[in-house]
Amino acid sequence: MLRTNKCGKAKAAPLQVDKRNANSFARMRVVIENECSVASCSGNELECTKQETTKSTGSSNCLSDDALSSHRFRNEKNRKKILEDELAANVHQLELQAYRSTVQAFYASGPLSWEQESLLTNLRLSLNISNEEHLLQLRHLLSA
Repeated sequence: MLRTNKCGKAKAAPLQVDKRNANSFARMRVVIENECSVASCSGNELECTKQETTKSTGSSNCLSDDALSSHRFRNEKNRKKILEDELAANVHQLELQAYRSTVQAFYASGPLSWEQESLLTNLRLSLNISNEEHLLQLRHLLSA
């Protein structure tokens, strides 16, 4: 059975020696190392709880200070990206609603003049409304 030390490196479990395997084990030297090497992880180990690491990583392995801060940074970066994407989607929905209202107002006022059509096109471009979204708005307007 393998266990891991604080750095996540595998370490050998204590061996049970009995008369049947004593000769084999006498020739082998088993070293159980509980400390990290200098190159493998930082010297400032954090004690972590199973609950904390399971919640953030899905596993119960402890992370070094460097690995933990890097992991938190990536999570924070991912969370920030998700929030930015959600915000952009919400803003675009508001833009679509504003465009829909404008199209409905122009439609209610009768046939569009060239000036109104130009204003509507400029509005569509400034609100980043695609041609497909524009056509969808017109279909909804005509079907209502």
